[in-house]
Amino acid sequence: MTRIAVCVTTFRRPQGLARLLRSLDALEFPGERPAVSVIVVDNDRAETASATVQQCSRSSGMEVRYIVEPRRGIPFGRNRGLASLPPETDFVAFVDDDEAVAPDWLARLLDAQRRYRADVVAGPVIPVFERDAPGWAIRGGFFQRPRYASGTQLDVAFTCNVLVRADVIRQMEHSFDVRFELNGADDSHFFRRVARSGRKLVWADDACVREWIPNSRATTKWLLQRAFRTGNGMAMIATDLSDSAWRHVVVVSKSLVWMAIGLAALPVGAVFGKHRLVRAAQYTGYGLGLLLGVFGVQFQEYRRVHGG
Repeated sequence: MTRIAVCVTTFRRPQGLARLLRSLDALEFPGERPAVSVIVVDNDRAETASATVQQCSRSSGMEVRYIVEPRRGIPFGRNRGLASLPPETDFVAFVDDDEAVAPDWLARLLDAQRRYRADVVAGPVIPVFERDAPGWAIRGGFFQRPRYASGTQLDVAFTCNVLVRADVIRQMEHSFDVRFELNGADDSHFFRRVARSGRKLVWADDACVREWIPNSRATTKWLLQRAFRTGNGMAMIATDLSDSAWRHVVVVSKSLVWMAIGLAALPVGAVFGKHRLVRAAQYTGYGLGLLLGVFGVQFQEYRRVHGG
């Protein structure tokens, strides 16, 4: 029997965590059902997720383990989950505590893994907005992530929707890098290292999860911060995974190009709507994040919790 552990790192999102656990409990499989367990790592030393996990566990058909990681930071939580894997685990799946999975989500990931003989399978994340979300934030497509044809090979994946062969994790020299403590780029760094090690990463476009977008994220400030953080993390990853000094020059050059594109697009954005104006400002913010990331300046986006 295939054994799968679903790892969730949570921090003060009781409603989102409960929604996720209910969706995991409703998973469906067309053939033999694998043994699915859930590992919830509470990244809050106050153990604020305990009551939610206990309540959901009482009505769940799955094994749900609750673990506390008091050291604040996403990589600490993710690494604690990996350290708690049962030794017989075949696959590890990751999802976030502000998401809910489709009933066939895990079955689709497993099917793609078998079909493409993949070591890592990633899938799409569909945004779900609040009823009174600002229209410009939706029109701008800021929360739409790239999608690909199933089977497309990737050079990176993210823990918002991914399945990993357990032997990949066991053979990695290091797990999630704690230098990205509150930056959120530790998963990009991890899966880029996996790809560089020769492992096969593929896309499964039918293995969907939904992500709830609170209005506190549908703001100009948050979107600009996200663009800055993304560039920041990309620069830190690129320079960390390359021993060449030339890599620093390349990243700095890219940062200047992105900032120039953004500044040039600002007047056009001002004419054609707020969503275009914010997009132009994001280009500039992304470039600035790249530039500062080269010099080790890290933006800690996850100091604040969005959504309940």
